Amino acid sequence: MTKTKLGVLFLLTMGAFAQETRLAPPLSITARRPTQSPYWRFSLGILAAGNAIDTASSYGYGEGNSLLRSSDGRFEARGLALKAGLVGAVAATEYVILRRIHSARLTHLFTWLNTDMGATVGAVGVHNYLVRNRGGAPE
Repeated sequence: MTKTKLGVLFLLTMGAFAQETRLAPPLSITARRPTQSPYWRFSLGILAAGNAIDTASSYGYGEGNSLLRSSDGRFEARGLALKAGLVGAVAATEYVILRRIHSARLTHLFTWLNTDMGATVGAVGVHNYLVRNRGGAPE
């Protein structure tokens, strides 16, 4: 009787393992790395484009952010280098995190954050152009 119970338990266990292997193909076939997500990559483009618009609208004009302004109070090469470095650091940090932590939720979060930051900074750049065209000074 004990051999029969052990045999049935063995068969059930083997059946469960066999079923699990059939349902789960190798990771390399089904899963994409989060850094290969086309949405995440596109969101980095939005982030870069938004910052480029803001940079172009501010270059040579007065800058309200004390970290980005030069000694004469304008946004010039120093601010440009710092801003480009920050955008590059954000992108590189996200890339490293996503390569180490394979999480679709984290990829989704970074995608939305990049899109939101890029759109917000781009809107500030558009605002700068609109204010300048009306005769006022950009903020």
